[in-house]
Amino acid sequence: MSQINQWIRYLLLVGVVVSFIVFFGQPKGARTGSACSPGTSNLVAMVNGEGVSRDVFEFFREQNQETFQKYAQQGVDPERLRALVDEQTRASLVRRYLMSQEAVGLGLDVSHEALVADFQSNPGFQGADGQFDRELAERYVNHTGLGQREYAAQHKRDVLMRNFSRFVASPVRVSDAEVRDEILRAGTRVTLRIATASKPALRHMLFVGDDAEAQAIKARARVLAGESFADVAKQVSADEATRKDGGDLGTFPRGRMMPAFDEAAFSLEPGKISGPVKTDRGVHLILVESHEPASQTPFEQVQNKLAEDLLREDKAAEAAQVAANRVLEAVKAGTSFAKAAEAQKLPVIVTPPFGYREVAVPGLSGVPDLHEVALALTPEHPVPQRVFSDAENLYVVELQTREAPSEEQIAGEMSATRDRLLQRERALTTQLWYTQRAKQLDAAGKIRQFEIADRRGAAN
Repeated sequence: MSQINQWIRYLLLVGVVVSFIVFFGQPKGARTGSACSPGTSNLVAMVNGEGVSRDVFEFFREQNQETFQKYAQQGVDPERLRALVDEQTRASLVRRYLMSQEAVGLGLDVSHEALVADFQSNPGFQGADGQFDRELAERYVNHTGLGQREYAAQHKRDVLMRNFSRFVASPVRVSDAEVRDEILRAGTRVTLRIATASKPALRHMLFVGDDAEAQAIKARARVLAGESFADVAKQVSADEATRKDGGDLGTFPRGRMMPAFDEAAFSLEPGKISGPVKTDRGVHLILVESHEPASQTPFEQVQNKLAEDLLREDKAAEAAQVAANRVLEAVKAGTSFAKAAEAQKLPVIVTPPFGYREVAVPGLSGVPDLHEVALALTPEHPVPQRVFSDAENLYVVELQTREAPSEEQIAGEMSATRDRLLQRERALTTQLWYTQRAKQLDAAGKIRQFEIADRRGAAN
């Protein structure tokens, strides 16, 4: 949960306390929060000279516990969850105290009358007639266990925090152009035609150890679920020589590899992934991307075989590059995308619709820059000026469809979008201020945090 959401939540839960000021009054000169005691045995933190008491910590922690309860239901370790709630609660309290202190320092203090009015307007204390219900307020405040004076102090902090946030964020503005851009980003969806030119002919992953076969089965399931063979190979293959290249083995003739590997590779159809294949090296997964027809090699060329094998892979990649470039140039010259790809015998797919909210083009998460470039394409300029690539393939793309909000839709969403952007930018501005101020005080030794677990144990 973001800090700004926590403030809102706390305001709803805690912004109900000035009834005690009304009922019992507040001594003149009373501080905003807990005064520092000579010792720190009942404190969880000290913020610029003010102590955050155990009672205040436990009150806010109880509210956070409800929020984090969903993680317990998901099987998170109870001790880990307890520590998470503790740290989140204390961090929010350090922020709370620091912001309210800064508000007072900037002359943003609030009057007794303003606090009373704020308290009585809280929806949680309205009776059936819509009027402030003093008895209802008293019951709630008594239930918190904080006591009148501390509860009143925490309510005042709520008001001070709101005043400070408004003050810090008041210069923030959002232009019409920024609002339009946000609406367009949220509402734009495109689809692409993609022609694919494959580079190498074969890839593999190697697994070793007692559980090698189990590792291979898990990796194969990831590929079948949609992950790139090359990406998985980079993560899990034990073959140091090919792992960084996504398991790329290039092309090779029958009889070059170990018998089991050779048999599996030459029995696979292009595009298919093998099951676990056991060899003397370990367990393999094999992906065949293409088969090349066999050819007779004259005897006098045998002495050059090693050099030819080393060059074969580069030639395959070069051929793919040539094919992709030819498609791109033909499309730029006016040939239809489908005909240009067919001329080079390259398969074409159409992507599902995607927009700015997706982090990548569906199915092509490993292609750098493609997502950003694709969303900038228009019907007037539907083809990028370059070929894209990943470890496996080269890609030529063309915009197929682009749907964007109409001017009427944009006009209808301007007001709500502006409010949302202002809230976001103001929250970011306040967060930036808090981060810098907290760093200054922490460096000066004015923010101290005490062990929570030990104090809880001592209290018990």
